[in-house]
Amino acid sequence: MLLFYSKVILEIDGNNSIYYMYNEVDDIIGFKYNNEVYYYIKNGQNDIIGILDNNYNKIVEYVYDSWGNILEIKDNSNNNIGLINPFRYRSYYYDNETKLYYLNSRYYNSLWGRFINCDGIIIQNKSLSGLNLYMYAMNNPINMFDRDGNFSLGNLWKKVKSFCKKTIELPVKVAINGMAEITGAVGLSNASNLLTNSLENKPKNKKYGNNSDIVKKIKSSPEFKDTIKDVINNNKNSYLYNRCVTIRFDEDKDLKLALHNATMCVSGQINDNSTDLLITIRDRYDYEYWNYRVDKGILTTIINNYAWMFQEMGIINEYDVVIDFDYIVNYN
Repeated sequence: MLLFYSKVILEIDGNNSIYYMYNEVDDIIGFKYNNEVYYYIKNGQNDIIGILDNNYNKIVEYVYDSWGNILEIKDNSNNNIGLINPFRYRSYYYDNETKLYYLNSRYYNSLWGRFINCDGIIIQNKSLSGLNLYMYAMNNPINMFDRDGNFSLGNLWKKVKSFCKKTIELPVKVAINGMAEITGAVGLSNASNLLTNSLENKPKNKKYGNNSDIVKKIKSSPEFKDTIKDVINNNKNSYLYNRCVTIRFDEDKDLKLALHNATMCVSGQINDNSTDLLITIRDRYDYEYWNYRVDKGILTTIINNYAWMFQEMGIINEYDVVIDFDYIVNYN
């Protein structure tokens, strides 16, 4: 399984592969199984209730109860695509072996109507039910939903987000733009550009190539050099094909703010005197809710969680950062 942060991108099982497709707001919309493309049919609660083939014929239908138990799968395909597809109720990832749904931060058991491990956020609200750390969707799965295992959200939250966005969007964007300008002025130009881009209503994905400033910084960073060395040393063949690893930038402040954790894929030919590599670094410019940890610091956690809140409101918007460049390792 290949992940882009918590998002599943690719799964390979023997001679079969599934590549998952997402839209511009990061909602899963379908998948490519081997050479065939399939599209999801969803209802208003984001349940995947059917699958279309590439001719837009409905070939699979799913029926759930309100807690996500699968009551029926009607499959008219010739390859059991209804069982092969793992995304089901609320568009959660369903594990056929454990019968559990994966919500990024923890697993949900639809038979129990509970998570199998406790919530990292001790109190979600002031009600007594908020103290139940295993509860799913506040025991109200018809009107509430849980996006990632951290918070149960409902229609009221959607209205609050809409109201807050209309009320504070302009002053917040002005403040964040000012912060971006200060960030750029102190030499953190890449972090500044990416932050500014996130304020667009529909930000375009950022792509960088060989001659960009961010590539120069990446090439000179100790994290990149160490990662390349490890990839080459751990490769037993003369050719590297799409070896993907996680790379974490901590030394350079600009890279730490711009990318921090990213996925780096390496391909290339290993020769006697040098190795010619094609590097692709991908990162999703987004914020995730942090539980407080000493190593992150309380101030950093507060700032990150405010950014996460503005992202949830749609003031800060997610997008992909893709960096492609060539790199030569000389052994002389």
